[in-house]
Amino acid sequence: RRTHKKHRLLGPRKGLAVHFGHENWNMVVSMMIGIRMAVGRSKHEMQRELQPCDFWMKEKFSIVPRMANVFDSTVSKRVTMTRFVDYAPMVFQRIRQSFGINHDVYMRSVGPEQL
Repeated sequence: RRTHKKHRLLGPRKGLAVHFGHENWNMVVSMMIGIRMAVGRSKHEMQRELQPCDFWMKEKFSIVPRMANVFDSTVSKRVTMTRFVDYAPMVFQRIRQSFGINHDVYMRSVGPEQL
């Protein structure tokens, strides 16, 4: 009887927590910051009816991590800027609104308040 080994084609094993010091920690923090920035931006948008173009709209911005010493060459080599893409911000704002999800409550649910 042969046993077949399963191979994972994409990504790490599911179910593992990412903690401070984990290799993906900076990516997780950048995602939390990106979501908070995107929700904060959409909060100030004018209320209007959704248009077809709102469903394919993308807002792109960069997230630069805070650094203790920008001029320290060892630190500056490790710093990576993260590009964040907010897909269909008006559509997702409307979805949150239709389910009665408050902007501030949603932002607090995304990550630690200290961000």
